[in-house]
Amino acid sequence: MGAEVTEKEKETAVVLCNGGKSAVNAFDYHGPESCKSAMLLMGGQKACTYGCLGFADCVSVCPFDAMEMGENGIPLIDTEKCVACGKCVEECPRNIITLWPDTGSDRVLLQPGQGAASPGRHAQLPASAAANVKRCAR
Repeated sequence: MGAEVTEKEKETAVVLCNGGKSAVNAFDYHGPESCKSAMLLMGGQKACTYGCLGFADCVSVCPFDAMEMGENGIPLIDTEKCVACGKCVEECPRNIITLWPDTGSDRVLLQPGQGAASPGRHAQLPASAAANVKRCAR
């Protein structure tokens, strides 16, 4: 049929957020617990305009059970289960989830409140992506 099969570098979803529960809320949100719904009201409750809203829309659409909400209110990615399908990327209204090459090495463990890493349970952020994590004023 003429189509050539080529090998693609393994990718994984990466959450480029630094705030989570430590990010300041601009107002108290009392509505449907959905990131998309919260975005309809003044762009979401977080004062940080590019931070995770924390309602886990991305987690609910993952067909591979590769995401869960961390204690800090930021989604955690299990790179062993993540197949880089992109559903979480499409679902995030803040566009803070991206697909990144997963080399399996050169990882940076961000401290609590500094990103979506959880020691021992989930992969840490690739070092090449760490510079892209947004850091909000608290």
